[in-house]
Amino acid sequence: MSTPTDQYVTVNNVRLHYLDWGGTGETLLFLTPLGGDLDEQFGAIAPQFTDRFRVVGLTRRGHGKSETPQAGYDTPTLVRDIIGFLDALRSRRAHLAGHSIAGAEMTLLAGTYPDRVLSLVYLDATADYKWQSELAAEVGFGPPPDSVRAAILRGAAARHPEFDKVRAPALNIVVVFDGPIQPHPTDAGDQAYLRFLKLVHERDVVNEQIRRFERNIEHGRILRLRNTSHGEFLHDPAQQKIFVPAMRNFLLKR
Repeated sequence: MSTPTDQYVTVNNVRLHYLDWGGTGETLLFLTPLGGDLDEQFGAIAPQFTDRFRVVGLTRRGHGKSETPQAGYDTPTLVRDIIGFLDALRSRRAHLAGHSIAGAEMTLLAGTYPDRVLSLVYLDATADYKWQSELAAEVGFGPPPDSVRAAILRGAAARHPEFDKVRAPALNIVVVFDGPIQPHPTDAGDQAYLRFLKLVHERDVVNEQIRRFERNIEHGRILRLRNTSHGEFLHDPAQQKIFVPAMRNFLLKR
């Protein structure tokens, strides 16, 4: 497997960290979840694409080894960071693959800069954060104490995802549940979070978000993953055997 190299680039006056797994061909850019580390999240899967793509991963501002400025955590600014990064790489168009909240940035980028996107791979990343923030407020589940993460969540919750503006082919790899969503053991004592999960189950939030994707995105495909969770599927070899070939097939035959 390819060993990535740490690299840095200054974009919009912010020093951003990225990993370069190498490879040649069209650019495949991985984007992290909230608080995610590039190598931890994608180290097992990114090298599986270097035979056909130039594979890189960007650490958003305020995360990991990237600089933490005082401002700029709204989604439009984060999108401009991604565009600036692609410009620095001299990559006119790219495939974007993002986990979790990265999907908010991908959707806005694809709708705002359609000529910069070859395709989108949502890695359990099509959540409607505006809707979810309303549910969280209903049960008293507040934002994280970390100010940067809270600001990014507020930015993502500023609008419903505008899938109808996405023109690029998109693959939605989504974790689905046959029953109530089980909390991570470390969150089992958070009563507000448990009420939030209960409401998500009662209102069928996951399946409704899938239906919104299906209704509004023109060139969308869906792969459902079971017997896993939002935070675990990327690291599970059994799940990787399912979604990595699906990603390759989608990217190479789009």
